[in-house]
Amino acid sequence: MTRKYGAILLIAVSFTVFGVKSAIGQSGQNSHDQRVQSEADRLMSGKRSKVVVVLVDGTRRKGHIVLIRENNFDLADSSDRISTIDYSDVDRIKKDKMSKGAKTAIWIGVAAGVVVLTLIANRPGFGKICPLGCRTF
Repeated sequence: MTRKYGAILLIAVSFTVFGVKSAIGQSGQNSHDQRVQSEADRLMSGKRSKVVVVLVDGTRRKGHIVLIRENNFDLADSSDRISTIDYSDVDRIKKDKMSKGAKTAIWIGVAAGVVVLTLIANRPGFGKICPLGCRTF
């Protein structure tokens, strides 16, 4: 009785393991290509938005995405030279510039620094700007 259930269990486990491995092997490349294609679609939506494409071999290409196809896309560089890049050759795609939020945060920091500096510098008794209370002994 245990041999019968053991044999059935062994067959079920072997089918499951081999089935999962073949499904994982097939979906890995397609999911990578789909991820790269969706990222290219998202970045192409902006007019002439600059992108950096990092290839699998480590090289970087800068430009803007001109055309997206099923298996590849066209990238135009600064001299409008177009090169076709396969999705399987791409490691990642990212925007070339800083985001709007990062630029805004930098400007807010600069403005806050200027305000603090002018408040400290206008105090009476400070001949020079001395924010730490420079005492002479």
